[in-house]
Amino acid sequence: MVSIGKDVYIASEVIFMTHDGSYSWLSRKMGYTDKRTDKIGKIVVRDNCFIGSKAIIMHDVTIGNNCIIGMGAIVTRDVQDGTVAAGVPAKEICSTEDFIKKNSNKQIILVDGPQRISDSIMKKNINNILCTRNVNTIIWG
Repeated sequence: MVSIGKDVYIASEVIFMTHDGSYSWLSRKMGYTDKRTDKIGKIVVRDNCFIGSKAIIMHDVTIGNNCIIGMGAIVTRDVQDGTVAAGVPAKEICSTEDFIKKNSNKQIILVDGPQRISDSIMKKNINNILCTRNVNTIIWG
């Protein structure tokens, strides 16, 4: 039900929701017993994608090649190739190409797990901190 392409990074706590039980539950409560009330569908994530932490990808969605899905996004529709999408529901923010151009001149500090960062580094680089791999806490100071 879920197909993942090559070179896909899936951050922590991402949910792939291949079904929608609410519709089926409600229709049974209303007296419908037809199996066509079940909403089940596949999810396809193509090559070279990044899916941010706690994103939810709903059924019947394809995420194209070279895409970035923002943290906490709820993806309910297809995401075209080369797109950065975020929000609830997820919407196109910009192209991946524009995102790379916009951020290529920034110094990125990678934080991998809980770490202590000095005040001077944090104040200078507050917009350039990129957390990876299950970071729950950045210890400041």
